[in-house]
Amino acid sequence: MNKKYKISILVLIIMSISLISLGFLKLSSYTRYRSYMMHPKCLVWSFKYQHGFRPNCKETFFIENRNIKFETNELGFRERPIVEIKVGQVLVVGDSSIEGMGLQQNETFPSVLEEKTKEKFSLQFINSGLRRTSPITQVIRVRYFIKKFKPKFVLWSLTENDFDEDYYLMQKAESVDKYGIPTKINLDYWQKTNPSFLYEHIKKLDPSTNFYIAVLRHLYLSEHDHKSSKLWEDSPALCEGILEAKRMSEKYNFKLKFMIIPFSPEYVSLYDEGNLKQKMERVIKCLDKDSYIDLRVPEIDKNSSLFQEDLMHLNYEGVKSSVDIMLPSIEEFLSQ
Repeated sequence: MNKKYKISILVLIIMSISLISLGFLKLSSYTRYRSYMMHPKCLVWSFKYQHGFRPNCKETFFIENRNIKFETNELGFRERPIVEIKVGQVLVVGDSSIEGMGLQQNETFPSVLEEKTKEKFSLQFINSGLRRTSPITQVIRVRYFIKKFKPKFVLWSLTENDFDEDYYLMQKAESVDKYGIPTKINLDYWQKTNPSFLYEHIKKLDPSTNFYIAVLRHLYLSEHDHKSSKLWEDSPALCEGILEAKRMSEKYNFKLKFMIIPFSPEYVSLYDEGNLKQKMERVIKCLDKDSYIDLRVPEIDKNSSLFQEDLMHLNYEGVKSSVDIMLPSIEEFLSQ
């Protein structure tokens, strides 16, 4: 064994020990976020611009002592088959909170909302939620399938971490349209801008191997990527997705309502990305006064038990409570 090879092995061992130590030091505080580490095999990085779920995919995974059945339709939505979806219904747009990450299909926000309103409105609430997306990514996705559904109503979820995601996406944009929405994405952005022996090897770790590998991978990559970016306050993309959603509502003739869904009552962040409460205020500045329903209410903020893991990720009780609180405003919106 030559000297160069021995040094490489030693470096790998030292880095591995350091990474494992970091993981165990932080693991307890991140256990409540294990839903973020769960990547279904149905999740693929082959969607037109970023990622999505594989169409017609079925799998079962075990999380929080439950077997979760995960199924997608022909478009890769966590939804019923396309042939069962009517035109002119309610499209629900958002990230993992809407997707229902860690929940059964019938426990997701759109499913519960459909059940609660079926006698009064008899509408379908179409779940287009996808984890790790943000307004700009969601606008790109909605543009892609809006003509197929021709929704009469759109409920669009917003949360505090959306705008980091938007900023990261804009960093990867090679070209944008006149509204500032990317038309071409460089999917190799991080590989080109963050050349690192350790980074590349950690990125290749399979998060589905086990929970600890997933946590270690997430901790390292999220912190590494964030530190290589400007803070969210400097993001040029804070309102672009919201403004384009409004333009789309006029172009495709649907009624639009945004929903402010807090990440957690303590505004806990997965990594140091600035004060989330301040960030939420910046989000709201992008909105018209009467254009949103705000879930930051005393019933939620003062009841931390609703956030056992996250309000609408692993917590079915949190989903039902959220629906009950927002239901009067949503029913008023649907009555327009």
